[in-house]
Amino acid sequence: MSNNQYHFEGQKPYEEVKFVLHRHWATLVRPVLYLVLLWIGVGIVFYVFKASWVTAYVIFGILAFSVLYGGLKWFIWSNSLSIVTDLRVVDIDQRGLFHRTVASAMLENVEDVTVETKGVWASSFNFGTIMIQTGGSERMIEMEEMPDPYAVQQKILSIMEDTDTRAEDEPKEKKKVVMD
Repeated sequence: MSNNQYHFEGQKPYEEVKFVLHRHWATLVRPVLYLVLLWIGVGIVFYVFKASWVTAYVIFGILAFSVLYGGLKWFIWSNSLSIVTDLRVVDIDQRGLFHRTVASAMLENVEDVTVETKGVWASSFNFGTIMIQTGGSERMIEMEEMPDPYAVQQKILSIMEDTDTRAEDEPKEKKKVVMD
């Protein structure tokens, strides 16, 4: 979960990455299950219709579809991640091959961190959505399908607390007014 060597586009030179999270691996089970069921269906079709040019083309087409579908799902999973630094939260959601959404919020603007775990699958494998509510006009950030969401919530709150403590401990400099 921790990765201080990680750097991302737009990162400030003084900004320290606290941790980087990918979606939970169990979210890939459904696409794999679809592909397994598809290949069982191909096996049944092959058994019923025996070997012919038609079945060979169908099997080749299904194989090509499987590789593309599996590759797309892996690409989306591997490029959807959440980054928590000592200054902000960045959520990168890869929605499709050419569709990416990036949302970020400064930790000083975070008002609430909520966790939602929905369903038997998410409860069994301990993943859920972490919702970060900020003040003002910024929209809520939703970190979807994150592993161990309660621990992540506590880490974010701890980082926020550390940031607040550091800000209070720093000496406040008096601003000098320079007039010409």
